[in-house]
Amino acid sequence: PKPKPKPKPKPARLEHSVPVRALTIDRLVEEYMGGHVPPILTMDTEGHDAQALFGAERTLASGRVRYLAFEYHHVGSWASTSLSTVIDYLDRHGYDCFWAGRQKLWRVTGCFDGAWDSDKQWSNLACALRVDRCWQAAMAPFVQNASHLVV
Repeated sequence: PKPKPKPKPKPARLEHSVPVRALTIDRLVEEYMGGHVPPILTMDTEGHDAQALFGAERTLASGRVRYLAFEYHHVGSWASTSLSTVIDYLDRHGYDCFWAGRQKLWRVTGCFDGAWDSDKQWSNLACALRVDRCWQAAMAPFVQNASHLVV
């Protein structure tokens, strides 16, 4: 008789997966923070930062998030989401965004280069509420001339 074929092993990440509840930042603020909007919002959602920001519509529109930071690259939903769409969205909510390097910032808002939508290298972005003089002043000494930016 023929031996029975061995069953295929399951991928390791499925063997160790744990179901989690996904919710938007707006819902998180409502349900877990009692509606208190944090003044600083930083995120690392493993490639889903754009969707997380889109799920923060009310939170960002409140004008109480003074500073936010997120990652940009080619993984996850960034594969089909343009950085220009996210920067325009944040601009409409009153944020100035910058590429964030080591003790250096390069302006993105208002001087977007279309090549940044296709050159999706891992990067951090830092954004400050435009009307927040304290955050704008804190970031100003680190802002570089865009001509120094190599893409």
